[in-house]
Amino acid sequence: PMTGNAKTVRDLMNELNALEAQDQQNKQDKSLTQDQINQTNQNINQINETITKAREEVENLSVEIKELDKKIDDKDEEIKKLMNFLQISNGENAYLEYAFGAKDFTDFIYRMAISEQLAKYNDTLMTDFNQMIVDNKEKQKELKNQQVVLKEQKEKLNTELAKLGEKMSSLNSTSITLAEDIKLQKEIVQMYRDLGCKDDDDIDVC
Repeated sequence: PMTGNAKTVRDLMNELNALEAQDQQNKQDKSLTQDQINQTNQNINQINETITKAREEVENLSVEIKELDKKIDDKDEEIKKLMNFLQISNGENAYLEYAFGAKDFTDFIYRMAISEQLAKYNDTLMTDFNQMIVDNKEKQKELKNQQVVLKEQKEKLNTELAKLGEKMSSLNSTSITLAEDIKLQKEIVQMYRDLGCKDDDDIDVC
């Protein structure tokens, strides 16, 4: 009646082979996980290098922003002085007042040329001034965005590394258990072989 449930040495060998196959798969998983850990550590090192460079850029940007603030102040003062010099009086443009104050035609041509240069310079000053303000805001925005992105990337990598560490710990525990099971299974198989059991013999009968 027990024949249907009989276990042979071959069955024990199959169980041993299954354990060894599982152990092999576990080793492959460990190798793959270690590769992922190495890659993640490499990514973290790269992001740390990027953070270091970013900090240097932050310092440089801070210096640039301070310099830009100084230039803006200087430019603002320069524009104010020029506007005071070229202020409109009694509804007439100071350029024209200057030009029509010429003593002769040659002087008039000269003064017109000077007036055109002053007008062009004034336009340039205003354009530069406005662009400096835009650049200042853009640099400050860039600085903040860069800090946020780097922080998010580092947090993501640290989370990924923690998960991989947990997985590796689990695989290591499984590896130890499988090694013990394989060792025990080999000892059992060898015991029955030493007793003279053949591969297809019922181990209880044997």
